[in-house]
Amino acid sequence: MRRLLILILLLGFAKMTVGQRGYSFGPMAGLNFSKVSKGVEDVSGTARPFIGFYGQYHSTKFLSAELNAAYSMRGERFDQTTLRFESNFIDAHALLRIHFLNAFSFSSGIGYYYALSARAINRESTQSVFERDFEDVSSLTQMVVPLELGFQFHNEATLHFTYGIGLNGGFNNAAVTFRFPIRVTPTEQRPPSRRMVAMNQIRDLRRGALLVRLPTSQPLITALNERGATDKTQEVIRAVETENRAIVSAFKANYSFSEVYFFYSNYSEDIRNGNFSSLMNADFDNVSFVRGDSLPDFFIAEFANLKPDTARYYIDTRIEPDPNGGLRRVKRYGDSDIGADFRALVIKDHNFVQLCDPFPYYVRSFKKSYRETPEELIFLFPLLPFLNIDHAITVSKLNNKLRRFGNVE
Repeated sequence: MRRLLILILLLGFAKMTVGQRGYSFGPMAGLNFSKVSKGVEDVSGTARPFIGFYGQYHSTKFLSAELNAAYSMRGERFDQTTLRFESNFIDAHALLRIHFLNAFSFSSGIGYYYALSARAINRESTQSVFERDFEDVSSLTQMVVPLELGFQFHNEATLHFTYGIGLNGGFNNAAVTFRFPIRVTPTEQRPPSRRMVAMNQIRDLRRGALLVRLPTSQPLITALNERGATDKTQEVIRAVETENRAIVSAFKANYSFSEVYFFYSNYSEDIRNGNFSSLMNADFDNVSFVRGDSLPDFFIAEFANLKPDTARYYIDTRIEPDPNGGLRRVKRYGDSDIGADFRALVIKDHNFVQLCDPFPYYVRSFKKSYRETPEELIFLFPLLPFLNIDHAITVSKLNNKLRRFGNVE
């Protein structure tokens, strides 16, 4: 008896819980108060322990179903004597439970008590002076209708008061039960970590393609034409063509991580919508793809100003006090520490949204920067051997970063 009580306490301390809905299971233990010898006078029921296991399914917040089984002891004593009658059972219940007022529940269903053994014992103090086992205990096996009222504590352990009504003239049984849930619930989809997102993206890029966006300066050319600045217009067109050929040449010679194609910026909306009729190869010849067929995944690359990363990403979870009592696990989010706005070769997703760390999504470029503000060379002159002042160097560095991050030899 003492060992059984110690085991009950250990099971109580070993409990662990999550949420309220879904599947749950766990140990249960308690005391039976039974008078097996129904109709016999001068006999009183005694409290005897039971221990078992249960499984429960919460279909909604207010309704659940349970199956349980326990090794159960029952006892009674003859009044004014030291004679006791003890029996052992396997108890099983199928219950339908209604939850109400947040912490309370009412259950009913069907139960089956299968008798294992029975014996009569005459004890004086702690010594047994008479003991007899009964060979045929089948008459003690019975069906019951359990009625159960439960209360749930803040740590989700539950206390149940049960009264089982014996069928076909069987005995009635009262019980007090503690259940200690170890829940297995359908967990909500946790936002992926930044590392996981980046690894998925690098795999998608490796098997897909990088589409390089080439500038056209179309708004500037249109404005110059409206002003009649023909010479200036031709100068801008030649500069744009020279720049674009340099970009294409740099990728052709220095990029090998994935397939690479090119398109002009005025076809950006078509690319976003999955129309790839404007794509070109490194020889400026048109190629055509149907998304999901020859081009399952693609990312965008362009020389542009790097924007601050303002997105928030799942980092980890922390434990904090629950307003309703106990503790709860709370998701923690954070953002990038990149706050710069400078010229770079930037990789974006198919919606033209800039990627973020830890994906190697940019390489800083000084080519256009020092052309627009040549005075920067005064300060950068000692570092010129290490700066990316050429498209080929910038593309090569990006290619190397991608291969390292994607573990490509």
